[in-house]
Amino acid sequence: MIELDDGFFSIERDEKEEATPLKRGRSSQTKRKVLLMVESERVANSKNSQNPKRVNHLKMIVIPDLKAETITQKATTSIDKDAKISTDGSTSYMNCKDYFAQHDASVVFA
Repeated sequence: MIELDDGFFSIERDEKEEATPLKRGRSSQTKRKVLLMVESERVANSKNSQNPKRVNHLKMIVIPDLKAETITQKATTSIDKDAKISTDGSTSYMNCKDYFAQHDASVVFA
């Protein structure tokens, strides 16, 4: 199972940009978008969690945007087409069902 998600890493601003007002949220100039791909497997008989998993491999790629085309291109070059993919319900992952053996998307509320 490959879990696919996006994340953000904070970066420092150049001194030239200090006077420029910052955007907030996902399009902030102080954040870099990262595509996270995590290979995981269920762990049998774990006493620590209701949904125990073990991480095998992790890959992170800095991406320019969160568009479905960008994510699909990066995911298809990094993940085998026979893989089972798990994502959140974001429209950025809607094309995964066309490129991988299985795509499980679930909406997550915080």
